[in-house]
Amino acid sequence: MPSTLLQSATALLTPDFVSRASAQLGEPEESALKALSRGAVPTLLAGLASKSQDRGTADRILGLIGDPSFDLRAARNPGTVFSEGGAGASLRELGGRLLALLFGGRLDGLTTALAEYAGIRPASSSSLLRVAAPLVLGLVGERARRDGLDGAGLSRLFASERDSIAGAVPALLRNAIGPPAAAAAELAPARPASPRWLWPALALVAIALIWSMLRGRQEHHATAVQPAAQLPAVAAAPRPSVTEWVTRRLPSGTEIRIPNNGIEIRLVGLLAGPGNSDEWFEFDRLLFETNSANLKPESQDQLRNVAAILMAYPNTQAKIGGYTDNTGDPASNLKLSQERAANVKSSLVNLGVDASRLEAEGYGEQHPVASNATETGRAQNRRIAMHVEQK
Repeated sequence: MPSTLLQSATALLTPDFVSRASAQLGEPEESALKALSRGAVPTLLAGLASKSQDRGTADRILGLIGDPSFDLRAARNPGTVFSEGGAGASLRELGGRLLALLFGGRLDGLTTALAEYAGIRPASSSSLLRVAAPLVLGLVGERARRDGLDGAGLSRLFASERDSIAGAVPALLRNAIGPPAAAAAELAPARPASPRWLWPALALVAIALIWSMLRGRQEHHATAVQPAAQLPAVAAAPRPSVTEWVTRRLPSGTEIRIPNNGIEIRLVGLLAGPGNSDEWFEFDRLLFETNSANLKPESQDQLRNVAAILMAYPNTQAKIGGYTDNTGDPASNLKLSQERAANVKSSLVNLGVDASRLEAEGYGEQHPVASNATETGRAQNRRIAMHVEQK
């Protein structure tokens, strides 16, 4: 019988791997094993199962798997993954990016909960999550390459193993990655209703109705609104929090200090690597005055970084999109989104980017990335994003 993803991932935690983790972190081997096999691994798989149900995010996961900057095969080698620099540092950086994508602003709570669950220090918990993430990602990548999976195929793979993954997540960690009231609905194994045929039938009808309404509005973007009957997102925080700052030297010689989980590092990864992407990169440190297109001063750091990146890759053509939630008058929202996108473009031009390389457009309340039924979802929909039109 073929192994599940959970079984395969747990099998990668060899005695040598656990022993090295224990020695590196100064934690008992039984605690390191518990944190990895019963904590970090099932929780990472649950996060992937949840996030992969959104096609755009599934494609981003595959993008991390295919990033040529990382050798995911090396994630199984404890001598490599626990090394101070080189491939080990790169793999832990990748782990940080995956954790930010899956858990966003709930990562700190997850780290604390894992430490409590396994009886280890929070610093050790953070380190184990960072080394487990590329290990799990590499396993998923092998399965994707073996079976020729695209984003939709990845969604189907995780949907088929949802129950076995969800049942393995400890309650303490389940609560840490979502509000307690919602956690059971998000991650608990599915149970049949009575009568058995009714809810599946209604779910299929709901999916069909939602898809017919949203399909025409979503063709512009790779990231789609998640159908209501699919697994909800684990992390519903408006924006990921900064977990670590890193320094990057650009081809121009300019050095920029950036978060390891923000738009800047992902933008550099695209521009420096092969191929193109349909991804829209969301600015995560831009702040506007309420109901205004005026940028707050604290936005300048990210604007300077993005301007430096664009100037370091002078052939890049980019489009800036502005978006709002659905509160208020649609025409006013469209106007505000256009003004904000234009203001971001003007700011980048003032910082040295040639205006002919940038385009700005407002989409108002179109193309939501979250539900407008909650304040958290509305906050996610109020955003500025950038799409690389040409590298």
